[in-house]
Amino acid sequence: MKSLRRLFFISLIGTYLIIICTNCGHGRNEPAGSQNKGVYFSVTGLPCEECANALQRALLAKSGIISAEVTVGEEKNNVKITYDQNVTSLSAIRDVITGTGRQIVGYTEF
Repeated sequence: MKSLRRLFFISLIGTYLIIICTNCGHGRNEPAGSQNKGVYFSVTGLPCEECANALQRALLAKSGIISAEVTVGEEKNNVKITYDQNVTSLSAIRDVITGTGRQIVGYTEF
């Protein structure tokens, strides 16, 4: 079995931490000292891709949310969020999700 390995180039420039994946070149700027956390939500109320896109846009508009991925499935819908806990909270993220008419049926932090 082939082992997969991700390498990251990290540099501190001013007040921003630059993280770039050396495998694919994907990178993002994060404020130095950020305390990133992640959470997976299982939600209902996403009957189509356009509803998923609307939820993703609402999440990404929230200050402190670094990334949001919304997946529509036949039986369950998943939302994967990475956020800076110094800027926003889990309860504020829940409020965004429920404020768009979705119901949270479970979540797991990572």
